[in-house]
Amino acid sequence: MSDRLTPEREAEIRGWVAVMGVRKDIRYYGSHHNMTDLLAELDALRADNAHLQHMVAGLKAQQDRDDAEYAQAIKERDRALEALEFQERNTLPELRRQVEHHKDGKQRWRERAEKAEARVAELEAERHTTNEALDDAVQELRRRDLPEMGGAR
Repeated sequence: MSDRLTPEREAEIRGWVAVMGVRKDIRYYGSHHNMTDLLAELDALRADNAHLQHMVAGLKAQQDRDDAEYAQAIKERDRALEALEFQERNTLPELRRQVEHHKDGKQRWRERAEKAEARVAELEAERHTTNEALDDAVQELRRRDLPEMGGAR
């Protein structure tokens, strides 16, 4: 037999109490109580139970909302991670290629600069040699022209 009071049984007890109009004592949790007091206590417990059930329902609804928000946050996180991974897969190899290209380009420019410096050194040496040759030629011409100029005066 169940310890719970069915609505039918409760209605039957309430009817007896109303009809009898007398105090009937029963043993309840080790002490004697009046049936009317027990029914009042039962009403109070039911009211408390209804309030607690209302609170539980509110908490369950909040939990459902929180679960939905959590699931949405997880989906957004997963989409963001997927986008980041896609970007890394597509960007990093290209960046590595660019870095290698720039490293190679830096080496090519270094080699070009070294060749240009060597060519400048060659041209400077050639200019120096040409200037010396021109100076020698001018001096030779002056020596030749000076006696002719001196004799013609």
